[in-house]
Amino acid sequence: MAATFDPRERPDPDAGGGEEEEALQGLVDVVTYHDGGTLYTVLRLVPEPGFAAPSTGELFASERLTAVGRVPDPPEGARVRLTGRWGRHPVHGHQFEFDSLRILPPVDRAGLERYLASKAFEGIGPTLAGRIVDTLGAGALERIAEGVECLAPIRGLSAEVAQRLHESVRAQEEVHRAYAFLHGLGLGPVQSHAVIQTLGPGCEELLREDPYRLAQVAGMGFRSADRAATALGFAEDDPRRLAAALRHVLGRGAEDGHSLLPLGGLIDRARHELRGVGEGDAFLAAAAELAAQRELVLDRSFLPEDAAPGDEETLAYLPYLFASEEGVARHLARLLGEPAHPLADVAAVTQAERDASLHLGDVQREAVLTLLSHPVALLT
Repeated sequence: MAATFDPRERPDPDAGGGEEEEALQGLVDVVTYHDGGTLYTVLRLVPEPGFAAPSTGELFASERLTAVGRVPDPPEGARVRLTGRWGRHPVHGHQFEFDSLRILPPVDRAGLERYLASKAFEGIGPTLAGRIVDTLGAGALERIAEGVECLAPIRGLSAEVAQRLHESVRAQEEVHRAYAFLHGLGLGPVQSHAVIQTLGPGCEELLREDPYRLAQVAGMGFRSADRAATALGFAEDDPRRLAAALRHVLGRGAEDGHSLLPLGGLIDRARHELRGVGEGDAFLAAAAELAAQRELVLDRSFLPEDAAPGDEETLAYLPYLFASEEGVARHLARLLGEPAHPLADVAAVTQAERDASLHLGDVQREAVLTLLSHPVALLT
């Protein structure tokens, strides 16, 4: 199982981007600190031969090194390769500031046993880990991922714990693969974590089919999805891109207070968003497909019967806004059909003025009486 995580959401202008990248490889001994929100992580690492901190002149240097960076699931007990650069903390001294973390297969029996006995696998301690490696050998992780049956001969391993181990190894393998894929699209760990939470660990298949699904993920949006689509080799006039641009423009319109847009105006804005890419007929086809998938509502109810299917006055809605508009209209019609029961008359309003020490002008008093005597009224 190998995976890559990119802790940088975007280049830090103060990070010294021109510095040559270095590598540090070894065993994660302890996860000293991990913030589930920012993903900031502090690791204590036992380095492999050939990987060491810059010389400090100290007589008794620690065998463990400190590494800091951002990673979604710190792999305690795992063998990893970090890339980044060495820095010096004013209090904690030398530490490796990593930009990416890749999980490596255990290099020997001891490493494999340690990994299986780590917190990543509930219910598997050093004893069971040793028995598993004795029985399954160096390819234990691969065999466990393939099926739980291989764990049946392990003495002391209950069926429940064996099933949980199988599911954990499979899940970690899938998640690691997803992070590696998303890293290849240029996503950082916070974004990747959000994608996996929203689309699931099997997001690679979904995104290879339609990278614009990324726009469904909180904090991502059309631009991030468009960059991913470019990385995956999608053409600039791909129908999925045109459809995503239509959804994006409608969503932005909703943020600006527009519950709908005329289809012609929507297409013009989407084409502008794509810098002129896409023909009108292609956008019409994309809109029709979105409507068929119930991701868009095209309302032609007020148009003449002989209006063209792509009439630019067709009203385009996001489904939830169309449902809201329909609901408002339905309830207004219901209220208007009910008999009016005035809630106050002139005498009651006059008394309320006296009680509140207010004096309404004639127009104001008339407005209040109108509001209180009709089933539906709007005060602007």
